[in-house]
Amino acid sequence: MDYLELANSFATVISLLSSFVSHRSEGQNDYEEFFNWLKEHNIELSNHILSNSKITEEIKNILILDRDLLLKKFVELDKRMATLSCSFSITRGLAKAIRPGAELSDHAINILEQLVDSGGSWILETDSKDGVELIIYDGDGNIEIKERRFLVDDLRNLVEAELLLHGLNSAGKNKYTLTRAGYNYIKDYRSM
Repeated sequence: MDYLELANSFATVISLLSSFVSHRSEGQNDYEEFFNWLKEHNIELSNHILSNSKITEEIKNILILDRDLLLKKFVELDKRMATLSCSFSITRGLAKAIRPGAELSDHAINILEQLVDSGGSWILETDSKDGVELIIYDGDGNIEIKERRFLVDDLRNLVEAELLLHGLNSAGKNKYTLTRAGYNYIKDYRSM
């Protein structure tokens, strides 16, 4: 990968922003200071980033945000990237070493696979004699729940990774909607 490709890599730019913001004291994260800092660390990379007006404009938009908010968002993004990276065999070990517990459970992946395979786009959590049932409303069948005791945790992890969206139906029941990222996660997971 050459410097231009690296400079246009989302992960690279986010990593640089995160490093800059985390090493600064309280106060404004000045755009000019960021590029001065970047030039000290990698002149060629900074020139490529500066040459892309869309990237520089978005960096300016990010740097005007509150430092604590930025750090919180970078931590959330890091957790999501680690969770998604666990689906790739080449990065699974590194993601788990850096963020233990980031990997989705087999049960969570199975729930997502069942939804994708059903052709449906959302499931509804309903009461049943066993406690809870997950009904696929616009596809074929219901979700087989293999580990009931961890269902809440698995669904929460799928939502936090933005593989499912959480909402409530008109009766106040939990509704989980498949995202494009969730669909692609299963496609990528199966190709590994």
